[in-house]
Amino acid sequence: MPVAPDAYTYTPLIRVLCDSGRVADTLSLLDDMLRRRCQPNVVTYTGLLVAMCRNSGFTVLDKMRAKGCSPNIVTSS
Repeated sequence: MPVAPDAYTYTPLIRVLCDSGRVADTLSLLDDMLRRRCQPNVVTYTGLLVAMCRNSGFTVLDKMRAKGCSPNIVTSS
């Protein structure tokens, strides 16, 4: 009997893809998760947010600094 995947099976896969910088694959897996009516949890979303910031956040931070806007404590949290 096949077992349906849940957030506890998807989240580690999403984490590995995030850690590898494979953002497009991560988002594709999230779409698959949602198509299967599998509800992501806070750990799933936190991993996604960290990956997005890690992979594109620095670009935004560079643009911010280039425009003369210095990051503050809220920016860094």
